[in-house]
Amino acid sequence: MRRRSLALMGFSIGLGLVLLGFTAADLAKDMAALDRAYVPALAITNQDNVPMAQKALEVLLQRWESFKTKYAQMSGQDPEWQADTAYIEGQIQQAGAIVKTGKNIPQAHEALEGVRLRMLAARQRMKIDYYLDHLTVFHEHMEEIFTPAKNKTPATLTEEDVTRIARALPEAKAAWLKVESANFDNNLYKLSEQKLAERGKYLKAIPESLKNVESALQQKEKAELMKAATALRGNFSRLFILFGDYDSLK
Repeated sequence: MRRRSLALMGFSIGLGLVLLGFTAADLAKDMAALDRAYVPALAITNQDNVPMAQKALEVLLQRWESFKTKYAQMSGQDPEWQADTAYIEGQIQQAGAIVKTGKNIPQAHEALEGVRLRMLAARQRMKIDYYLDHLTVFHEHMEEIFTPAKNKTPATLTEEDVTRIARALPEAKAAWLKVESANFDNNLYKLSEQKLAERGKYLKAIPESLKNVESALQQKEKAELMKAATALRGNFSRLFILFGDYDSLK
């Protein structure tokens, strides 16, 4: 019954969008435009560059205001949309307030992390298949591999850490298979030829990193395990940031 009710909800939301003058394709297009501002803000707040972080949040807030205004009436079709937009706006404003102080920039990054998770949930609810959501799901499993190895040495990487990584690996591999099979429409994301080539490179590098993690676990090589986990995160991060528009920050 729950599957049927979710399907009916997705149908009613899709019909509601049409009645409002939008389609699911319109919404996906505008979500991708929003993400072209969101990705740089998320990436730059994970670095030590206060002026760029401030500019990125300024651009993101402007893009968000346009998106929120355009789709404000969607709350009449999706009861959870108003709560979603309130949460997302709160997280963006919180991040903006933090970067204005020029201090504790990583806290702004943490605030922004919640945005993509909330948008993921909204799109899943509305049955919108969106490529970046597959990356977001993989990211959550990838972090479960990287975090236990973060700032460790082979001597300080505990057996509990190794067990956590081993438990996370199957789900990460399954999530990556979904990335590989997901529909990628560059009409939405507008990657340049250079970025498309880089995307292809990381699509090959990430499964290789997953294999290296698995091999290191099997061989009980802690140094290699840490190396592979770090490479996995690095390759994913470089893939994800390709989806941002950094020209708007110049």
